[in-house]
Amino acid sequence: MKLFFSLILSVFVCQGFSQTIASPNEKLSLSFTLTSEGQPLAKKGVMDLRSWDFNQNKLALNGYWNFYKNELVSPSGIAKKTGQLAHFPDAWDETIQYATYHLLVIMPSTDEKFALELPHFNSSYELWVNGKKIAENGRTGKTRESTAPKWMPQNVAFDNANDTLSILVQISNFYLSQGGSNKPIYLGKAGVMQHRHHMSVKSNLAEALGLTILGLSFFAVYYVRQERKKITLYFALLCLTWAIRTVCSNMYVINSYIPDLDWALLVRIEYITFFLTMIWAILFLGRLFPNENKTIIRYLFVVVNCTSIALTIVSSPLFFTQWLNVYLAIAGLLLLFSMIIVIRAWINERSGARYVVVCAFLGIAMFCYDMFVHESFFYHSALIFSVGYLVLFLMMGISLLYHLQIFTGDGSSGTLTYEDLYGKINN
Repeated sequence: MKLFFSLILSVFVCQGFSQTIASPNEKLSLSFTLTSEGQPLAKKGVMDLRSWDFNQNKLALNGYWNFYKNELVSPSGIAKKTGQLAHFPDAWDETIQYATYHLLVIMPSTDEKFALELPHFNSSYELWVNGKKIAENGRTGKTRESTAPKWMPQNVAFDNANDTLSILVQISNFYLSQGGSNKPIYLGKAGVMQHRHHMSVKSNLAEALGLTILGLSFFAVYYVRQERKKITLYFALLCLTWAIRTVCSNMYVINSYIPDLDWALLVRIEYITFFLTMIWAILFLGRLFPNENKTIIRYLFVVVNCTSIALTIVSSPLFFTQWLNVYLAIAGLLLLFSMIIVIRAWINERSGARYVVVCAFLGIAMFCYDMFVHESFFYHSALIFSVGYLVLFLMMGISLLYHLQIFTGDGSSGTLTYEDLYGKINN
């Protein structure tokens, strides 16, 4: 029965990985299936929301917008232009370096204030509602010299005196391999949207702070103990790396505190912490279950990720971001390899392995969710990220304390003991 359940879990993760690296058309279809069912969509540049209940939830402004390829159209000039219909959100190919999107939204009759939740666009944008500019990141332009990239998702409230919203977005990209955006714009009640945004920021910061404290604590454990175990060092590095990534990806909270942070540096930090996470994770797992993994495969992943880090450091974002699908494929293979290690340890009934197996499955599930969010298969929930990763790292931290005999246990309850994990590890 345990073997059957393990195989089912493996198939689930492999299926998720195959969806993650699907083609753009396949990703678009899957995104609709998971996020747009039962919700109104924009059609021919118009979205009718008169029957939508904004008391229930925010709404993604997905569908077909008017699109002006390689044109930066102003709000005053939009009536004189004839564009084409294009799906929003969507990533651009290399033939588009700047463009304008326009959508008319027919609103329900209400006096309430609304807000837009805006993602980071690739790689700069300006947005108008009813002719008034309400948000921008960086500077848009028609040349590389006239543009300035920046990433900082934001929540912007606006006054709505009309029954129709005219939303116009200019986007420019000269710095990344793909332009546009694969993340939607959300519309909702201002009070609810702003409350959720503040909660997301706070949970993001709490996660980073908690992981930093945990990582520094295990650094102290590593250096204080007479017998220094590398598994402790790997776990400390994993915590600190993920703490940095927490504020330098998804919501990019660091930009709120360092607004002049160089954009190219931020992109490099985001990618490098991704690669470092894979390195520390595979080294940690290799020390955790030394009899269930192959050393040559483990260090092959390390070499590949070190090479990716070097490429990220020496090349421009325009170059190294074009290999994103390759990086995701590597991450998917690492997930599969990790699953095999954990399942083998479970099937072989390693003493006290059940507790660590739960941690491993939680970690794999969170990492899959992170990858799916990046590809816009799911809505991003900062609370799910923060709580999930904090629980995961805390569980692993407590487990390591038992392993190091800082906490003691007889092993009868499924807790790993020092002898269980380290009896055969002397290096």
